[in-house]
Amino acid sequence: MVFKLESGYQMHFINDDQFEIFCLDCNDTKFLKRDLEQKDFVQNIALQDVVHEKFLDKITGLSTNKVDLTTYLNDWFDRQSKHEVKTYQHFD
Repeated sequence: MVFKLESGYQMHFINDDQFEIFCLDCNDTKFLKRDLEQKDFVQNIALQDVVHEKFLDKITGLSTNKVDLTTYLNDWFDRQSKHEVKTYQHFD
């Protein structure tokens, strides 16, 4: 089962409880890992290097609830997108 979202990540469920998350921004990966470590519905969170053209690392772990994990990720990336800094290209 693959979830591909526009919000900056891609998640794969390897089996019923194992997952891996790839973030488009490597800074998101580190902060998301830290936040996931505090959630009850995930365990064994680890950060691993990846050899891939789009991703530098991934988060792996076990989830007791796929729906909670997916909902949390959607909310997490929605909050991140609201706090982006806009840069100006042209100055008068």
